[in-house]
Amino acid sequence: MTENEATIKLGDKIVLEGFKNMDNASMVIAKKIIGNYTRKISDENPKFENLTLELDDSKGFKSTIKLKIDGKEKEFTNSNSNFFMSLDGAFKNIK
Repeated sequence: MTENEATIKLGDKIVLEGFKNMDNASMVIAKKIIGNYTRKISDENPKFENLTLELDDSKGFKSTIKLKIDGKEKEFTNSNSNFFMSLDGAFKNIK
């Protein structure tokens, strides 16, 4: 993966893609939500490797989470007209 203005790394295990149009205030809130959910996931799954969150804002907001645990990658998606609801819904789809 190449670094560009649309790719943001949060630590070693979280990558955000498609966030270049996000305003600063929304990014601060999004990082807190993402960090809290990721901490919970890593606490519950000792073999947690990484999480990639892709945002598509072309028609509303579509959040896609790619979660890698113990070498296995799973994908969780949610769409909503509200960015925060899309983000929260994608994380809530993780069981």
